[in-house]
Amino acid sequence: MKFKQSSLLVALLLAACGSDPASAPTLAVDVYGWGPDYVGGVGFVQGLPGFADSNGVQISVVQPLDGKILGSEVFPVSDSSGKVPEVSYGENLRLDFEVINTNGNVVASGASPLFDFDPDLDRLTFRIQVDAVDGFAPYGSIVKDGTTGERRYAQSRFDYRGTTSNQWLGRIGHGAVSMADGTIVVVGGGDPVPGASVTALPDFRSVNSDVQTFEIRTGYFTDIAIDASGAVVPADRLFQPVVWPTVTPLGDDKFLVAGGFTLQGTGALATDSLQILDMKAASGAKITRLQKVDGSFSQLKVARGRHQATYRAVDNSVVVIGGLGIVGADDVLDTFEVIKLDTGEVQGPFPLQAARVEHTATTMFDRSSIWVVGGRDKDGVLGTTEVINVDNTSTVDAPLRQPRFGHASVRVTPGIAGNLLVVVGGFTDMAGSATANYEVGGLGRGSFQTGTGWALSTPRGRPTVVELPTSNDLIVVGGRDGVTDRASADRLKFTNLGDNIPYVNVAGGTMTDARYMATANVASNGKVILIGGIGPYSGEVVAVDAAMMYNAHDPVSAGVQILE
Repeated sequence: MKFKQSSLLVALLLAACGSDPASAPTLAVDVYGWGPDYVGGVGFVQGLPGFADSNGVQISVVQPLDGKILGSEVFPVSDSSGKVPEVSYGENLRLDFEVINTNGNVVASGASPLFDFDPDLDRLTFRIQVDAVDGFAPYGSIVKDGTTGERRYAQSRFDYRGTTSNQWLGRIGHGAVSMADGTIVVVGGGDPVPGASVTALPDFRSVNSDVQTFEIRTGYFTDIAIDASGAVVPADRLFQPVVWPTVTPLGDDKFLVAGGFTLQGTGALATDSLQILDMKAASGAKITRLQKVDGSFSQLKVARGRHQATYRAVDNSVVVIGGLGIVGADDVLDTFEVIKLDTGEVQGPFPLQAARVEHTATTMFDRSSIWVVGGRDKDGVLGTTEVINVDNTSTVDAPLRQPRFGHASVRVTPGIAGNLLVVVGGFTDMAGSATANYEVGGLGRGSFQTGTGWALSTPRGRPTVVELPTSNDLIVVGGRDGVTDRASADRLKFTNLGDNIPYVNVAGGTMTDARYMATANVASNGKVILIGGIGPYSGEVVAVDAAMMYNAHDPVSAGVQILE
C-alpha cells in the first residue's frame, strides 16, 4: 500500500483465513486530501498533504455500526507501501485511514463509505479524502479542465446540466435526507436576497424545482431529472419550485415532500402540495403527487411553509405542524394535520396549544408521541412545549428553561428508552439575539434541566446540529447571533447523563467563510457533509452551490473487542 505524496494508494484486502490470496477480491483506494500542498499553499493534493508533524499512518478495517475493529496496522509515513490486515468477509465494513503525529495523536483522517465484502466480488474502488481532524474542507470531486482536458480535484458543486445558462443553483431552505446506501438527497431550496430581518420571509432571486443526489463515493451531485441520454425528464422535477418544504423519510428510500413556499414575483407564497419522492422508481416516475384512494390528488388543508413534519410509525402517517400561512411572516399557524399514507387522506386541521413557527418536532421512542418544542408566534418567543398524541389531541408538557426559536432538538440516543431531548441554541428575542446554552428534558418528566457549563462556546441561532453515531457527540455548526454569522464549529462531547455536565463543549474548527443555514448530514464515511447555506462568493453574498465537509473524526474505539 502506497501513501506518500502524489501516489495512488492501492490496498489488497485479503479474504478470511484459508482462502487463496490469488483469487481474493481486491480493494483499490485512491487517496487524496485537502491541506498543505508542498509548495507553500493549501489545496487538494493527490496522496497525503503535508500535515505538520505527521509520523505514521494507521489503516483499520472496522464495522462502525457494530462498534468492532476487525484489524489494524500502523506504518511510518516514510514507508512506500503496506498491506491492509487480513479480515473475514462481512457486511457494512469501512476502511479507516488515520495520520498520527509523534505524540500518537490523530491529526488527519479519512474513510471509505460502508461496503460489503464477499467472495463473489472481484474489485472495489474508492476515493478517500484525508483532511485535518476538527477542520473544514471542500468536498472534492474529479473534474475535467475545459481548456487543457486535464483531470483534477475541485470542490463538489450542484449538477448544472439541466439549467439555463444564467441559472444559479445555490440554495437555503432545501431538504437534505439520506438514502439507505448513504447517498444524500437534496430537495428544492432557493437563493434569497440578503438583508431580511430574522423574523421576515426574505425575497428570493430564484427557487428550485430540482432534486439532486450527492454521492459520497465520488463527490458528484446528480440532477435526478437527467436521464441516461443527458436529456431532462420534466416528470422528475417537483410539481412546483419550493423552498422550506419538509422532506420526511418513509422508509425504502421514499420521502414525503410537504408544503413550503413557492415564488410569486420575488416573494414567497405558502403552498399546499404533497408529493412522493421514490428514489427507487424508474426515470420519469420518481416524483408523483400523493393520491387518495379515488385517484384525486391529496393536499394540505392549510397551505404552509417553514413548518415541521415527522413520521409517526404507529399509524403510518406524517404529522405536519405549525409554520407560516399564505399571509406571510406574521401568519403563524396554530394547527397540525395528519397525512395518512395508506389512504392519502389528510385529517385535520387540529388545534395546537399555541401558534408556532421555527419550533422543533420529534417523534419519541414510543413511535407515537410527537414532542413539539419552543418556536415563536407573531408577537414573541415561546418557552412552551406540547405533545401531539396518537388520537390527534395535543397536551401541554414541560416548559423550556429558556424560551427560544430557530433552535435544534436531538433525541438523545443513550437516553432512557429514547425518551430524552437535548435542545441547543436558538434565538431568544425577535431582534435575533441568540443563546449559547443547551438543556435536556424527558417526556412527561415535568421539567427541563440545564446548569453551569451547559453551553456552546458562542451564542447561535439557527445552528446546524447532528449527532455522531459512535460517540453520540453533537456537532454544532454555523448559526448567527444578531447579524454576525458563525464560521466555527462546537463539539458537545457526550459524557454521561448523570454527570454535572452531560455534554462538555470542545471548540471545533473554523470555516474560511461562514455558512449560515446550510444543511448537515453524517455520511457513512464519518464526515459531516454541509450543503448550501448563505455565504460569500466572488465578492457577493449568495446561497452557496457547493459541498463542504467537517471532519469530526468519530472512530470506533480501540477499547472495544478487536478481532484479528
